[in-house]
Amino acid sequence: MEVSSGGRGWSKWALWCHDSSLGFMILLVALFYWP
Repeated sequence: MEVSSGGRGWSKWALWCHDSSLGFMILLVALFYWP
């Protein structure tokens, strides 16, 4: 997937997580446990 608006790839993450509740949970956990 090519993201021209995001650039950092967060758009792809947002789309994937928005379409997958499991992905959203993983993203939340990753953010909470980010060093």
